[in-house]
Amino acid sequence: MTLHAIIIGEKAKEPLHYVDSIYAVQGKGLEGDRYFYKQGTFNKPQLSQDVREISILPL
Repeated sequence: MTLHAIIIGEKAKEPLHYVDSIYAVQGKGLEGDRYFYKQGTFNKPQLSQDVREISILPL
């Protein structure tokens, strides 16, 4: 697999932006991303947070 881009958003519903590098933290996600700070659209109490760390999309 080849990593083509890293795209994060700092707050829910705000524009995403590309970064050259990022830290991945086990159990939290990508440092600097909205889900790392529990501010993402899918950060709701009724949803399991264990499956919302990163998304990998095929090209």
